[in-house]
Amino acid sequence: MAAATVQVLNPMAIAGLGKVLDAPDMKVAGLLYNTLPNIRVQPRLQDQHIVHVKALLEIIQKYGMGDVFAIHSLHSHGALPVGTIRLESNVGLKGLTWTKATVIEKPDADNMHATFFKFNEDSVIPFEFAEGPSPFDMAKIPAQFISDIGTYLVKHNLTNVIALQVGNFSKSDGVEPEPTAEIEVQWGQDMPFTVVVPTSVLKQGFDSLIPTGWHVPATGVPDKPPSGEHWNKVLNVNTHKVHYSGIEPLTPAMLVKVLVEQEIIVD
Repeated sequence: MAAATVQVLNPMAIAGLGKVLDAPDMKVAGLLYNTLPNIRVQPRLQDQHIVHVKALLEIIQKYGMGDVFAIHSLHSHGALPVGTIRLESNVGLKGLTWTKATVIEKPDADNMHATFFKFNEDSVIPFEFAEGPSPFDMAKIPAQFISDIGTYLVKHNLTNVIALQVGNFSKSDGVEPEPTAEIEVQWGQDMPFTVVVPTSVLKQGFDSLIPTGWHVPATGVPDKPPSGEHWNKVLNVNTHKVHYSGIEPLTPAMLVKVLVEQEIIVD
């Protein structure tokens, strides 16, 4: 019964896929985000659900959607203030991006797009966003693709565990996108935010990384797909969060300076 309900999903009617984002979508997204399980208690997909990660990647591959869709752990990094959503933007230094609580009263479809979607039995809802236009042509999403993803998640009781991600996962000349690590930052008394760091500038390497995201590899989907995105543990303070208690305001240059000083990234 649940699977039959999922099969009627139409990507052109889903906000952030075929339907242009509007103000009510922002309100729903913020409320939804605050109901998601915190990443600290969410199951580790690489340990408990890698067979499902593989199966979902095979669905993405089947429909030729591997350049723009991926699988991601469904989680939050703490509650958002009322009236805000999580919006990713470029830091402008060292390939970093940051995602912060942001008030969006009127979404600009040309300069903002949805990046993560949660599936329910009868709906698909975006809950995180990024600056810039969407990386895909809405009209080119196969009608059955979204329904097949939803059907699988519902059938295996994964709607509260796995999300669908939108991004640029294209492989130039067969070269995979560089892996990244997501770091939580607490800047003084400000609202905490996250920073995504390319692993090439990550000082402590891969040992502390917890996989959170998987895309379709250029060579196809193996039995144990390699992860592309991760949650980073800050080893020197035995926590997943970088704390800055100084008085300097948050700027791209100051963020990089603090991450270098705390031995998170290379200078």
